[in-house]
Amino acid sequence: MVTWHRVLTAIVLAAGCLTGTVASWAGDKSPPDETAELAERFRVWLEETELLISEEERQAFLALAEDYQRDAFIERFWRWRDPYPETITNEGRRSWTERLEASQRLFDQKDERRTVYLLNGEPAWRCRYLKVPDELWYYPASDLVGREFFVLFRERYIDGPLVVVSPDRSVNPGDAFGGRPTRLPEDLSWVCKEHHFFKYRVWLQNQDGFSLSRLYHEIVTPPEPPNPEWISEFLATSTTVAADAERFDASVEVRYPGRHQSRTVVQTVVTVAPADAAGSRGFFNFLVRGEVLREDKLFEHFRYRFDLPAGDGEAEAAEVSGQPNVLPLIFQRPLRPGEYTLLLKVEDLNAVRFFHHRRPLTVPAVTEMAELDAAIGFEEDSVARIFAEVEAAVAADRPLIRIIPPRTEILAGLQRFATLVTGRGISEVTFLLDGQPIMTKRRPPFEVELDLGELPQAKVLAVDAYGDGNDIVAHDEFLLNPGGQSFRVRLVEPRRGDRYERSLLARAEVETPDEVEPQRVEFFVNETRVATVFQPPFAQPMVLPPTEQIAYVRAVAYLADGHSTEDLVFVNTPELIEEIDVQMVELYASVLDRERQPVLELGQQDFVVAENGVEQTVRRFEPVGNLPVQVALMIDVSGSMEDGMATARQAAMQFLEQALTPRDRAALIAFDRRPRLEVGLTADQDLLSNALLGLRAAGGTALYDSLIFTLYYLTGIRGQRAVLLLSDGADEDSDFDDQEALEYVRRAGVTVYTVGLKLPSSSRRTRKLLAEVARESGGRSFFLDNVEELGNVYGTIERELRSRYLLAYQSSNTGDGFREVEVQVLRDGKKDRRLTVTALRGYYP
Repeated sequence: MVTWHRVLTAIVLAAGCLTGTVASWAGDKSPPDETAELAERFRVWLEETELLISEEERQAFLALAEDYQRDAFIERFWRWRDPYPETITNEGRRSWTERLEASQRLFDQKDERRTVYLLNGEPAWRCRYLKVPDELWYYPASDLVGREFFVLFRERYIDGPLVVVSPDRSVNPGDAFGGRPTRLPEDLSWVCKEHHFFKYRVWLQNQDGFSLSRLYHEIVTPPEPPNPEWISEFLATSTTVAADAERFDASVEVRYPGRHQSRTVVQTVVTVAPADAAGSRGFFNFLVRGEVLREDKLFEHFRYRFDLPAGDGEAEAAEVSGQPNVLPLIFQRPLRPGEYTLLLKVEDLNAVRFFHHRRPLTVPAVTEMAELDAAIGFEEDSVARIFAEVEAAVAADRPLIRIIPPRTEILAGLQRFATLVTGRGISEVTFLLDGQPIMTKRRPPFEVELDLGELPQAKVLAVDAYGDGNDIVAHDEFLLNPGGQSFRVRLVEPRRGDRYERSLLARAEVETPDEVEPQRVEFFVNETRVATVFQPPFAQPMVLPPTEQIAYVRAVAYLADGHSTEDLVFVNTPELIEEIDVQMVELYASVLDRERQPVLELGQQDFVVAENGVEQTVRRFEPVGNLPVQVALMIDVSGSMEDGMATARQAAMQFLEQALTPRDRAALIAFDRRPRLEVGLTADQDLLSNALLGLRAAGGTALYDSLIFTLYYLTGIRGQRAVLLLSDGADEDSDFDDQEALEYVRRAGVTVYTVGLKLPSSSRRTRKLLAEVARESGGRSFFLDNVEELGNVYGTIERELRSRYLLAYQSSNTGDGFREVEVQVLRDGKKDRRLTVTALRGYYP
């Protein structure tokens, strides 16, 4: 048997030096001269975070010009290291601060115990031998290492700091836990006992030199920093202008036209002379960056992009007496009354020139328009006169009505909906469900009780509030059962049918999936983009074309992954014109030949689409090979799947690796007695793979409930959606039955591919359901006797998803019931019976 003494001595005497150890960080990374000009608190922060901060982050921090920017950088630095951003406390920052304070009490700056403690946390136990300053630490796991390990610390030289003992590092060993005596530790619980030695010996004998070297490198290597894109995003909001940058002239006017809830609306107009701007392709393009300081701290920052058609400045200014031709850049920010500093950086994107402005702001508490005008000295000939209608809209105490969101997300059965009314002038309220009036109430409380049916269906609940006449004075909408991935934008202002002369205030509300922040909202007048807002509130004053009577305002919201949604409102429409909401029906069709291979060479002329037997006109046709797809993997993890779980995981991982492009997203939903969202829609392959590796088989099967849950989750997503359902057993635990699940499939409009694995002969009902679900949704069903065939099936599904055709048409049907859809491929005017077409079999409008 190898003795403890010999094992330890062999490891300690191994030649070499620990590559990339913390000794270099602790000793060699002293603050460079470039930190000399920083305030003491910033130099201390850099020293305290030297194990966490990346070189890119460090250089970006050192390049900042103002202390308020450095403070904001530090806040953002920790925000990106918060492991649980949904909570109020930043656990990452708190944990690091606590470890830092403890390590400063316990260890020297050059002591490697400090580094191990900071990066891995408090060990489960640590002990010392009585005669030497050796220390042994034990971790069942740590922040950096997900397995059990020990760390032995020893003096590199007599009376020197303790360092990690590693196989590839030369450390003066003396005798193993022997040698010169040392003073007895104050805490006798630190004294190593025989069971400590025994556990360490057993663990050590199971390691080899390579794994130990890798382990000890791992425990002193800082975690990977967050995506460096956050630095670019932070710097994109900075108002600092380089000293040698080219400048241009502009003027700034600030007004306070009204209130937004408890805050005052601060309206800023930057005016640029067209002669001082560089146009390109008929447009002047500007990017405005702003920072608002309060008590020398960054209170908020904002960005706006303006795209002004060349000539608009002259046309607008011609209506303003005594003013030169100008290009107005106008934006609004709501602030609480108080003292602030406003900093603006305006960039001419066509000439890389800048305008910089700094001014104090005394934001008043605005209650009346007259009080406002007196406070700021209203000038009749001001450029802001162009936006008089915008200011009137902000200042007016217009009545508002809001549907109070219910407490539960999934809504079915009997539900009561209440409203919140503010302002004056509402005499009656009409409730509408999917555009159809269902009840009118002429006195408060304005609420309604609705029977939404047994299945959670996506519906739009709306309220129209009327004044003393027949005019709608307020409106609100609420999407019922939007699903976890609903993404929509709604223009709250302007109101449909209202009339405006010169300008209006466009205001949009954005709903995003899983509380993801929208990247930006673009505002258009007709098809001309006039402004881009990068942060809420998404409100933008806009100038209307002077030569057009009817115009429309459009808002387009974007997520970071490129997905978008939009809303459109017509303004200045004649009273006799009725606005019609045109809905396009989108079908995704697969065409297979007799060998079940996709047919890819078809054109629009080869397809015929019929709805309830009536041929429809295809308005859009497109092969979908390059269109993004949203896929939900449904995997049965009931107890009967235990033998095939490993193969099912591997097949699913292979599908994700081969099928998904950077533009696609996938979700993983496991189900046994209930469905569980393991991973929401994401493009992160590692996240999905790790979740698949964690799946374990146990319990019963709730197939019908899980299918409804998955389809509900995909509600609200536009474009290609697909579910890949794998199950090996009959339903045992669902609250819904098979027919209710099938009906939900018809309403969802999502393609479902079903795979029945080793279904027993007694599971005819399950087999029938899986086949019907696939057929009704436009997918395919597969029934396998061997789990090893699953990889080939997933490969077939992958090819089909990339080989479909998008057919979109405007339905000529005006009925409310289920609409049957048939898609055929014609050759020489006749149905080609050699080809099989799969597409959605019908839908509910």
